[in-house]
Amino acid sequence: MNKIKHSKIDSYLLDRIADNDEDAFSCLFSEYYVDFVVFAGTFVGGKEDSEEIVQEVFIELWESRSKLRRGGSLRSYMLTVIHNKCMDLLRHRQVKQNYIEVVAKEDLGNPYDVEASVLLADLQQKLEDAFSKIPPELLQPFKMNRFEGKKYQEIAKELDLPLRTVEFRVAKALKLIKTLLKDYFIICLFVNMM
Repeated sequence: MNKIKHSKIDSYLLDRIADNDEDAFSCLFSEYYVDFVVFAGTFVGGKEDSEEIVQEVFIELWESRSKLRRGGSLRSYMLTVIHNKCMDLLRHRQVKQNYIEVVAKEDLGNPYDVEASVLLADLQQKLEDAFSKIPPELLQPFKMNRFEGKKYQEIAKELDLPLRTVEFRVAKALKLIKTLLKDYFIICLFVNMM
């Protein structure tokens, strides 16, 4: 498909999605999902991380459909958002790796151990509070994926749910957790510097 025709279709789909057309959204998802996952994979590597990012972007697109700028370049917008989320994940991985390295180098006599323990306990409490605010149907597959290391397919089979439902619920839970803990991100950075 040539670029001009592709742009017109994107513009049409964008207008339809902005008007709450679920079929247009499904068409967009079917058209771009695989390409977007491959694109995300060039940055973050793993298929599961790539799929999670793309699913999150599609969910955010649908949830903010009433605010979409009509006539814009949908593909460019989506690629930009996916790129930014990939960069966020890479930064998160680096912060996590830095923290692991710092903890590994610390000796038991470090005076910051007590402060770090207090901050980590506070962060743990905030995480538990966030979990209490998430609906159980979203939290259960999220915990199975993140804490038990189960793949989406395993969760779908175990909970007798469609794969897409599991993917949606995990992505939605992750988004809620990020929203609920946004004020505590600085604590994570502070603990990392100790």
